[in-house]
Amino acid sequence: MSSTGTARRRAKPARPPWRRPALVALGVAALLVVGWAVWGGMEARAAAGHVRAATAEVSAVRAAVASGNLSAASRATEQAALATADARAAVDSPPLALASHLPGKAGEVVAAVRTTVAAVDAAVGAGAMPAVKAGERALSSGGAIRADGTLDPAGIADLAVSLEPAAAAARDAQVRAASVDAAGLPPGLSERVRQAQTGVAELSGGLSRAQALLTALPVVLGGDGPRTYLVAFQNTAELRPTGGIIGTWALLDVNDGRLSLSDAGSNDDLERLSGPVRDLGPEYRALYPAEQVSYSQNVGLSPHFPYAAQLLVDLWTAQGRPAPDGVIAVDPAGLAPLLRGAGTVEVPDGPSVTADTVSDVVLRQAYEVFGDDNAARKNYLTALVGSAFSRGLGGGAWDTSRLVSLGEAVSGGHVQLWTADPAQQEALEKGGAAGALPAPEEDAAGVYLTNISASKLDYYLRESVRVTGACNASPEITIELTNDAPAEIPYYVSTKVEGQAPTTELLTIALYLPPGRTVTSMTVDGQIADIEVLPERGWSVNRLAVAVPRGAPVQIVATTAGLATPITSVHTQPLVHDASVAAQVCS
Repeated sequence: MSSTGTARRRAKPARPPWRRPALVALGVAALLVVGWAVWGGMEARAAAGHVRAATAEVSAVRAAVASGNLSAASRATEQAALATADARAAVDSPPLALASHLPGKAGEVVAAVRTTVAAVDAAVGAGAMPAVKAGERALSSGGAIRADGTLDPAGIADLAVSLEPAAAAARDAQVRAASVDAAGLPPGLSERVRQAQTGVAELSGGLSRAQALLTALPVVLGGDGPRTYLVAFQNTAELRPTGGIIGTWALLDVNDGRLSLSDAGSNDDLERLSGPVRDLGPEYRALYPAEQVSYSQNVGLSPHFPYAAQLLVDLWTAQGRPAPDGVIAVDPAGLAPLLRGAGTVEVPDGPSVTADTVSDVVLRQAYEVFGDDNAARKNYLTALVGSAFSRGLGGGAWDTSRLVSLGEAVSGGHVQLWTADPAQQEALEKGGAAGALPAPEEDAAGVYLTNISASKLDYYLRESVRVTGACNASPEITIELTNDAPAEIPYYVSTKVEGQAPTTELLTIALYLPPGRTVTSMTVDGQIADIEVLPERGWSVNRLAVAVPRGAPVQIVATTAGLATPITSVHTQPLVHDASVAAQVCS
């Protein structure tokens, strides 16, 4: 310190000439990184918003199709395509495109999102949108439906061809979506990617099935010459794995898309065969003895409808009748679409029916009205079939709404078709209209019920199937059956097995599992049950009989072992009340 008290300041070192520009550069770089990240975050949020918008539009598409409004479906599909295109543009923005190439987990996650969004965009833009527009054109311009309301096989063939590119694009999108390993993603994102993969797969499968079915229909509808089909009406109040016993029959003549009913009768006309039925192989013989399946009401003991159709043809031709070109199985839920827009159908000597009441009339009211007069009831049901077909096929023209309702009945198994033409049968199976038992897959199972009480109690049956097990190698399959029958029922509806209460239902349950998966134990209301295990068409069939009293539900629990693949889908048969199925969703 100087004598004047003033502090001596230390001289500051000179600032290097490069330091200020470097600091400025670092600051600019930091701002760029932050800006790039903010940009990427904004694009990611924008993509999520576009996906949500697309999801809402897809829901609108489904609602419009279900109501038969293809114009509204087309508009909603366009909006969904715009939203998925915007989502793809967002994930293809420079920040996210660059981030997808970063090393490590962060890059993998961004790449997975970009691939998934691209697959969804392709499925909607190149698959769903052109398919819906092609359907709208075909059904609104007289391409598939003539001015008089009859179906045009040539127009349907053109529609099938126009769907080929859309179905191919959807299949490519499914492959692209499936390439993403959802299990390796963060939990919340993993579930969303799986949902997208499922949605793309469902769209792809639906378009492929539609295209295959439309390819087969022109010939099935008599586009190259007249066809005659034996129509078997299944009574789902007495269950068989294909649907139900055959109560009535009809002959349906088809020529160039024009349909007419030429004859009808009851199952009394289908007498027992005097000789053996055709041999469907050793597996079939072991499961279903010939003395059972030589009776018309038992041709549907296997869930594979082509078997039932061929046996029914045997029954038909054994009585000296000409072989039909095919067999169509219809239950009351499948008959209902024919009555859409037909109003009330008057039936001689019995209750009238509408599209909304036909199931209840056939499966419940008829037994109450006619009581023990079985002959009168069968005559009434035969007349009902004739009246319903005449009114439905002749009294009202086909339109989009009725075709959509019929399509839903086909997809639900309420209408099944077999043809003697192998090429057409293959197309029908690909189109999901043949009632064929699906090929076994590692993530699938099947549950099929057979009425063994000679009752009509299955009108009151409720079925739920639940798969649990934390997605490990030993899931449990819980089948719950509830019998809601009233305390008082007509004798014809009641159980015919001695020693059982009239309202107690007796069923055989068949649990179908794929190769590599076995049942380690099966219980009925907590008690160990004996099961029979036999093969059918690649599946392992695990069978047991159960009694289902009215009121309290019965629980059948099967513990499985073997495959590490979770069970994510369960096949079931057509029922009066659709089965409730809750399969595993793993993340």
